[in-house]
Amino acid sequence: MKIMNVVNTCGDRVQVDFDRKSIISYSNRECKVYYAAHVVENGKYTEPTVFCISGTVDSIEERIDTLNNMVRLAYYRGLNNDLSADPERKAWKMLVEEVTENQDKYFDEYGDWKEEYVIIG
Repeated sequence: MKIMNVVNTCGDRVQVDFDRKSIISYSNRECKVYYAAHVVENGKYTEPTVFCISGTVDSIEERIDTLNNMVRLAYYRGLNNDLSADPERKAWKMLVEEVTENQDKYFDEYGDWKEEYVIIG
């Protein structure tokens, strides 16, 4: 468990388990990455929180795995939200390959999802 002190989007200073964070959304153009993680108090997980850190998301796989895009949603829907339906991650690897080979279709010049693929703005 890697504990990190952050200021969440409500302005509260909290400690989170940075090893178990998820990228909710990002803007490479603005150099902002929004994460969700559980707050840790006295060594125990409490409520989830959202916080922003300056940076970019450069890995195609990480971009796909953000929570705010239609491509990831289509993958999970195709599996009926059951990751065990893709045990060797063949479908995931095919998806990553598709997006990697067609980046201009999915991303703008900054590497941000094009508007038609964004679920949450």
